[in-house]
Amino acid sequence: MDIFVVLLLLFIFACSISILFYWIHHLQKAWYHWLTLGFLPMGLKIRKGTSLHSWKIPIFGPLLNYVTACLINIIDALLWCSFWLPGMRHICLFFYRSPDMSERYLSFFLGGINGHRNFISHSAFNPFFLFLIWFFNFIIQLAATTWLQIPLQLLGSLIAASFIAHLLADTLPKAWLGKALIKVVFIFHFKTFSIGGSKFWLHSQALFASLLLIWQLQLWQWFT
Repeated sequence: MDIFVVLLLLFIFACSISILFYWIHHLQKAWYHWLTLGFLPMGLKIRKGTSLHSWKIPIFGPLLNYVTACLINIIDALLWCSFWLPGMRHICLFFYRSPDMSERYLSFFLGGINGHRNFISHSAFNPFFLFLIWFFNFIIQLAATTWLQIPLQLLGSLIAASFIAHLLADTLPKAWLGKALIKVVFIFHFKTFSIGGSKFWLHSQALFASLLLIWQLQLWQWFT
Protein backbone atom coordinates (compact mmCIF):
# COMPACT_ATOMS: atom_id res chain seq x y z
CA MET A 1 0.00 0.00 0.00
CA ASP A 2 1.23 3.45 -0.84
CA ILE A 3 2.82 5.23 2.13
CA PHE A 4 0.67 8.29 1.45
CA VAL A 5 -2.54 6.25 1.83
CA VAL A 6 -1.25 4.75 5.10
CA LEU A 7 -0.45 8.18 6.52
CA LEU A 8 -3.84 9.50 5.39
CA LEU A 9 -5.65 6.60 7.09
CA LEU A 10 -3.65 7.14 10.28
CA PHE A 11 -4.49 10.85 10.20
CA ILE A 12 -8.21 10.12 9.73
CA PHE A 13 -8.09 7.56 12.54
CA ALA A 14 -6.35 10.02 14.90
CA CYS A 15 -8.87 12.76 14.05
CA SER A 16 -11.78 10.38 14.63
CA ILE A 17 -10.43 9.36 18.04
CA SER A 18 -9.89 13.02 18.99
CA ILE A 19 -13.44 13.95 17.97
CA LEU A 20 -14.82 10.94 19.85
CA PHE A 21 -13.01 11.91 23.07
CA TYR A 22 -14.05 15.55 22.59
CA TRP A 23 -17.73 14.61 22.44
CA ILE A 24 -17.43 12.13 25.33
CA HIS A 25 -15.86 14.92 27.43
CA HIS A 26 -18.63 17.38 26.61
CA LEU A 27 -21.39 14.82 27.08
CA GLN A 28 -19.88 13.99 30.46
CA LYS A 29 -19.87 17.69 31.41
CA ALA A 30 -23.49 18.04 30.26
CA TRP A 31 -24.43 14.95 32.28
CA TYR A 32 -22.74 16.39 35.40
CA HIS A 33 -24.51 19.71 34.77
CA TRP A 34 -27.98 18.12 34.71
CA LEU A 35 -27.27 15.58 37.43
CA THR A 36 -26.29 18.34 39.89
CA LEU A 37 -29.17 20.65 38.85
CA GLY A 38 -26.66 23.08 37.36
CA PHE A 39 -29.35 24.39 34.99
CA LEU A 40 -31.13 26.16 37.88
CA PRO A 41 -30.77 29.96 38.09
CA MET A 42 -27.85 31.09 40.25
CA GLY A 43 -28.10 33.92 42.74
CA LEU A 44 -24.55 34.06 44.12
CA LYS A 45 -22.91 31.56 41.72
CA ILE A 46 -21.80 29.51 44.71
CA ARG A 47 -20.64 26.50 42.67
CA LYS A 48 -18.10 28.66 40.83
CA GLY A 49 -14.61 27.56 41.80
CA THR A 50 -15.70 24.16 43.13
CA SER A 51 -14.94 20.70 41.77
CA LEU A 52 -16.80 17.41 41.98
CA HIS A 53 -13.56 15.54 41.45
CA SER A 54 -11.54 16.67 44.43
CA TRP A 55 -10.67 14.11 47.09
CA LYS A 56 -13.62 11.85 47.85
CA ILE A 57 -14.46 9.86 50.94
CA PRO A 58 -14.02 6.18 49.97
CA ILE A 59 -16.99 4.16 48.72
CA PHE A 60 -19.86 6.67 49.01
CA GLY A 61 -17.73 9.76 48.37
CA PRO A 62 -18.84 10.44 44.76
CA LEU A 63 -22.51 10.28 45.79
CA LEU A 64 -21.84 12.67 48.68
CA ASN A 65 -20.17 15.15 46.30
CA TYR A 66 -23.10 15.05 43.88
CA VAL A 67 -25.68 15.46 46.65
CA THR A 68 -23.64 18.39 48.03
CA ALA A 69 -23.53 20.03 44.60
CA CYS A 70 -27.30 19.56 44.23
CA LEU A 71 -27.94 21.18 47.62
CA ILE A 72 -25.70 24.13 46.74
CA ASN A 73 -27.50 24.67 43.43
CA ILE A 74 -30.93 24.44 45.09
CA ILE A 75 -29.92 27.00 47.75
CA ASP A 76 -28.47 29.28 45.08
CA ALA A 77 -31.69 29.08 43.04
CA LEU A 78 -33.84 29.88 46.11
CA LEU A 79 -31.60 32.86 46.86
CA TRP A 80 -31.99 34.03 43.26
CA CYS A 81 -35.77 33.92 43.68
CA SER A 82 -35.52 36.21 46.72
CA PHE A 83 -33.27 38.87 45.21
CA TRP A 84 -36.21 41.01 44.12
CA LEU A 85 -36.40 42.11 47.76
CA PRO A 86 -34.48 45.39 48.26
CA GLY A 87 -31.01 44.75 49.68
CA MET A 88 -31.51 40.98 49.89
CA ARG A 89 -28.64 40.15 47.54
CA HIS A 90 -26.19 42.29 49.54
CA ILE A 91 -27.30 40.77 52.86
CA CYS A 92 -27.01 37.20 51.56
CA LEU A 93 -23.63 37.97 49.99
CA PHE A 94 -22.41 39.35 53.33
CA PHE A 95 -23.38 36.19 55.23
CA TYR A 96 -22.12 33.97 52.43
CA ARG A 97 -18.71 35.62 52.80
CA SER A 98 -18.86 35.77 56.60
CA PRO A 99 -16.72 32.64 57.25
CA ASP A 100 -13.79 34.32 55.49
CA MET A 101 -14.64 37.84 56.68
CA SER A 102 -14.68 36.84 60.34
CA GLU A 103 -11.08 35.63 59.97
CA ARG A 104 -10.07 39.13 58.86
CA TYR A 105 -12.11 41.04 61.44
CA LEU A 106 -10.99 38.74 64.28
CA SER A 107 -7.54 38.09 62.88
CA PHE A 108 -5.82 38.20 66.30
CA PHE A 109 -7.97 35.31 67.55
CA LEU A 110 -8.60 33.38 64.34
CA GLY A 111 -5.22 33.77 62.69
CA GLY A 112 -6.19 36.01 59.78
CA ILE A 113 -5.12 34.72 56.37
CA ASN A 114 -2.77 32.21 58.03
CA GLY A 115 -5.73 30.71 59.85
CA HIS A 116 -7.85 30.17 56.74
CA ARG A 117 -10.01 28.02 57.02
CA ASN A 118 -10.45 28.43 60.76
CA PHE A 119 -12.39 25.80 62.70
CA ILE A 120 -14.56 28.48 64.37
CA SER A 121 -15.22 30.73 61.38
CA HIS A 122 -16.12 27.68 59.28
CA SER A 123 -18.56 26.23 61.76
CA ALA A 124 -21.99 26.76 63.27
CA PHE A 125 -20.23 28.82 65.96
CA ASN A 126 -19.30 31.55 63.51
CA PRO A 127 -20.19 34.80 65.37
CA PHE A 128 -22.00 36.30 62.35
CA PHE A 129 -24.14 33.19 61.94
CA LEU A 130 -24.92 33.01 65.66
CA PHE A 131 -25.96 36.68 65.68
CA LEU A 132 -28.16 36.13 62.63
CA ILE A 133 -30.16 33.27 64.09
CA TRP A 134 -30.37 34.98 67.50
CA PHE A 135 -31.71 38.14 65.85
CA PHE A 136 -34.36 36.26 63.85
CA ASN A 137 -35.28 34.15 66.87
CA PHE A 138 -35.90 37.40 68.77
CA ILE A 139 -38.08 39.08 66.13
CA ILE A 140 -39.96 35.85 65.33
CA GLN A 141 -40.93 35.55 68.99
CA LEU A 142 -42.18 39.15 68.86
CA ALA A 143 -44.21 38.33 65.75
CA ALA A 144 -45.50 35.00 67.11
CA THR A 145 -49.15 34.26 66.22
CA THR A 146 -49.18 37.12 63.67
CA TRP A 147 -49.08 36.85 59.86
CA LEU A 148 -45.46 38.07 59.95
CA GLN A 149 -44.13 34.91 61.58
CA ILE A 150 -43.87 32.72 58.46
CA PRO A 151 -42.42 35.47 56.18
CA LEU A 152 -39.78 36.20 58.85
CA GLN A 153 -38.96 32.51 59.18
CA LEU A 154 -38.55 32.25 55.40
CA LEU A 155 -36.42 35.37 55.24
CA GLY A 156 -34.13 34.26 58.07
CA SER A 157 -33.82 30.77 56.58
CA LEU A 158 -32.74 32.08 53.19
CA ILE A 159 -30.12 34.42 54.65
CA ALA A 160 -28.78 31.65 56.91
CA ALA A 161 -28.77 29.22 53.98
CA SER A 162 -26.22 31.44 52.21
CA PHE A 163 -23.82 30.84 55.13
CA ILE A 164 -24.50 27.09 55.11
CA ALA A 165 -23.91 27.00 51.35
CA HIS A 166 -20.43 28.43 51.92
CA LEU A 167 -19.55 25.51 54.21
CA LEU A 168 -20.90 23.04 51.64
CA ALA A 169 -19.01 24.70 48.78
CA ASP A 170 -15.78 24.45 50.77
CA THR A 171 -16.14 20.65 50.76
CA LEU A 172 -15.62 20.73 46.98
CA PRO A 173 -12.34 22.62 46.41
CA LYS A 174 -10.44 22.25 43.17
CA ALA A 175 -7.55 20.86 45.21
CA TRP A 176 -7.11 19.96 48.87
CA LEU A 177 -4.03 22.11 49.44
CA GLY A 178 -2.96 24.13 52.51
CA LYS A 179 -5.62 26.84 52.53
CA ALA A 180 -8.42 24.38 51.80
CA LEU A 181 -7.78 22.50 55.06
CA ILE A 182 -9.46 23.33 58.37
CA LYS A 183 -7.08 24.78 60.96
CA VAL A 184 -7.48 24.81 64.73
CA VAL A 185 -6.30 28.36 65.41
CA PHE A 186 -7.22 30.46 68.41
CA ILE A 187 -4.48 33.05 68.90
CA PHE A 188 -2.03 30.16 68.35
CA HIS A 189 -2.02 27.49 65.66
CA PHE A 190 -2.65 24.15 67.34
CA LYS A 191 -3.47 21.76 64.51
CA THR A 192 -4.31 21.43 60.82
CA PHE A 193 -6.93 18.83 59.97
CA SER A 194 -6.29 16.15 57.39
CA ILE A 195 -8.25 16.14 54.12
CA GLY A 196 -10.75 13.65 55.54
CA GLY A 197 -10.99 15.54 58.81
CA SER A 198 -11.54 18.85 57.02
CA LYS A 199 -14.27 17.39 54.81
CA PHE A 200 -15.97 15.78 57.81
CA TRP A 201 -15.78 19.03 59.79
CA LEU A 202 -17.37 21.11 57.03
CA HIS A 203 -20.17 18.61 56.35
CA SER A 204 -20.93 18.10 60.05
CA GLN A 205 -20.94 21.84 60.73
CA ALA A 206 -23.25 22.50 57.76
CA LEU A 207 -25.61 19.89 59.23
CA PHE A 208 -25.31 21.30 62.76
CA ALA A 209 -25.91 24.86 61.48
CA SER A 210 -29.03 23.60 59.66
CA LEU A 211 -30.36 21.96 62.84
CA LEU A 212 -29.58 25.10 64.84
CA LEU A 213 -31.44 27.14 62.25
CA ILE A 214 -34.50 24.87 62.41
CA TRP A 215 -34.51 25.07 66.21
CA GLN A 216 -33.90 28.79 66.66
CA LEU A 217 -36.25 29.94 63.90
CA GLN A 218 -38.87 27.45 65.11
CA LEU A 219 -39.08 25.82 61.68
CA TRP A 220 -39.93 22.53 63.38
CA GLN A 221 -43.44 23.94 63.76
CA TRP A 222 -43.91 23.45 60.01
CA PHE A 223 -43.64 19.68 60.48
CA THR A 224 -45.95 19.32 63.47
